[in-house]
Amino acid sequence: MTKNSITLRQFKTYAIFFNLLFSALLIFSIAYIGVNLNKQVVEAHEQAVINISMSIETFFKEMNDFSLSLSNSGEFKDLAMKTIPAEYRLNKPLGEYFTRMYLIAIKMFEKRYMIGIYLPGSDYIWMGSNYFINSISGIEFKDVLSRYEFGEFKIEVIEKNPFLEESIPNNPYTANDLVKVISLSRILHNRLPLYYGDGLLDVQIPYEEFERQISQVNAESQIQISVYNKKGELLYGNKSDFFEKRLSGKEKIVNKEIKHQKNLIKVTPLLYSNLYMVSSIPSNRLSKSMAVYIAFAAVIFVLLNILLLLVTYKISAKVTEPIKALSRRIEKFSFNSDENEIDALRFFQTDIDELNVLSDTIVKMQEKIRDSMEEIISLRSYEIQSQLLSLQAQMKPHFLYNTLMTIASMAEEGSNDRIPAICGHITNMLRYISSSTAAGVLMAEEISHIRDYVCIMKERFPQTEVEYNIPIELLDLVIPKLVIQPLVENSFKYCDRLNCKINISGCIEGQKWRIAVSDNGIGFSEDKINEIMAKCADSLRNYRLHSLEIEGMGLANIYSRLKIYYGENMIFRIYNNSGEGSTVEIGGLISRDEVRRRLIREG
Repeated sequence: MTKNSITLRQFKTYAIFFNLLFSALLIFSIAYIGVNLNKQVVEAHEQAVINISMSIETFFKEMNDFSLSLSNSGEFKDLAMKTIPAEYRLNKPLGEYFTRMYLIAIKMFEKRYMIGIYLPGSDYIWMGSNYFINSISGIEFKDVLSRYEFGEFKIEVIEKNPFLEESIPNNPYTANDLVKVISLSRILHNRLPLYYGDGLLDVQIPYEEFERQISQVNAESQIQISVYNKKGELLYGNKSDFFEKRLSGKEKIVNKEIKHQKNLIKVTPLLYSNLYMVSSIPSNRLSKSMAVYIAFAAVIFVLLNILLLLVTYKISAKVTEPIKALSRRIEKFSFNSDENEIDALRFFQTDIDELNVLSDTIVKMQEKIRDSMEEIISLRSYEIQSQLLSLQAQMKPHFLYNTLMTIASMAEEGSNDRIPAICGHITNMLRYISSSTAAGVLMAEEISHIRDYVCIMKERFPQTEVEYNIPIELLDLVIPKLVIQPLVENSFKYCDRLNCKINISGCIEGQKWRIAVSDNGIGFSEDKINEIMAKCADSLRNYRLHSLEIEGMGLANIYSRLKIYYGENMIFRIYNNSGEGSTVEIGGLISRDEVRRRLIREG
């Protein structure tokens, strides 16, 4: 026993003394606590109003920022206002152009945004669960444009999108998008003068998302919330006579809590005064709930202290000795303990069921921690290995040298207009390769990275043909980073570079996604395929031996990371085509909702 330790008898005496003292202090503190508690409740109410207003403002600010990013994108406006309408009138395929628009507006997958674009020629473009372009009748563009002020956006609730509703007969697969929405719309400008509107951009989000946002932040406070736009149109909640009278009159009271008809009401301007939030709570609720809380708390605390006095001796005596014995056992092992020490602890028995469960739980916890550490080490090893593999494969000195020589040749030939594009592709690749993400990347980001790589290779080998057949529904899936691009690079390596043909195709089968990369190279022999698959299986079992080996580990690296990411639901196949060349096919289980929540949590 150390100098500062106490005996069990002393512990019992001290416990009784401090419990009695706490009970006495509690009785004399009730009045003081009541006064301060009331103040805290009021402050909590004010803070709740602030939190709700910030959440609502953030909701609409994200919509506005997304809308501005599209209206400022030259490529997006060029596709929407020129290319797609022109190709539509010529009855040409539009899938490739819409895919580019979805890649530009990639954030819509994360936030459930839908996009409508109305053009002067009565053309209406829709991007939601699917896409289309259609001609609208009976709604003049100039009439729609007259409702907007220069440089401003409009927020409103739309029960049913009239443009989308008119287009449903020709595009029935978009019927699921015809729901009540929150709309943020603004004029698109594609040429001077700026005051002339060239189109109308409408970003929409299902109304249920807005309701869910408010209900989450207002779950505990239960404050009555109403949201209006600057024209006094109700967006959410019940109408407030207090606000509507202030809006129509000269007196506009904002950011000040006022008692009105036995309610505490506060009007808060949001989003540059384009929105107003009206919060209301009955004033008697604060005082009444506080009195009940104080009385209830006083009774419960006194009863708990009396009960605590009665059971202190029994609990301390019943628990102390078995805990001491258990502690001695625990001190004898660590995470590196052998199986005999673990078994000795597992079979430690007392006459207290909880301590028996605790004993067994500690053993299971050690085993799980061991397994988890093994898995974490494996995962981290392959993540680091993947980055090293990609950097070596794509940023080798000869790759950079050949690319720079291509740029130099173009400069000498006077093709300076193509040099910025190549530099842009290199920058995109470096940024993508060096970024760190624990939850994976969107399929759209991986395809974007492949396009940058292919564009650079085409400058060196102009006869290259790369065909993309990726359905839009695959673009918002999350996959491990750098599992497709190395397959494309491998195809370049083994194809005839003077007549290289590569096909990248994808599909969804049941609950799994598949991506296949095919080429017109020499293909594989059966022995070579068996050798590669054996090497892949060996790399997963002996990751420590291969963790620092890069050369020859490309396909094995992809196989191992897919196995860790998807387990038994992984798809990994290598086979020869019926004509010429070979195909590598990969895939895994789809889990959109779980992945979306994870991305949102990680910001």
